[in-house]
Amino acid sequence: MTSEMTSLKPRDVDHGWAWLVLGAVYCSILCITTAMLSAGVMYVAMLDVYNEDPVKTSTIGALNSGLMCLLGRCTAFTYT
Repeated sequence: MTSEMTSLKPRDVDHGWAWLVLGAVYCSILCITTAMLSAGVMYVAMLDVYNEDPVKTSTIGALNSGLMCLLGRCTAFTYT
């Protein structure tokens, strides 16, 4: 090895933007997961507000979870 190779430092490729991206992704996942997992709490409130059939009202939460799982698989195919 030459002295030039040992004195090279790794380049800072992202210039500190990786922390901003990490924070944005964390906030996004936190919001999405909170909305998905709070469907049961919202279900009770929607029953009171809309006075609709419980089966129709629970379809909203089921569609939310179901589409999240289904579309996750579909988007995985687009990146491969």
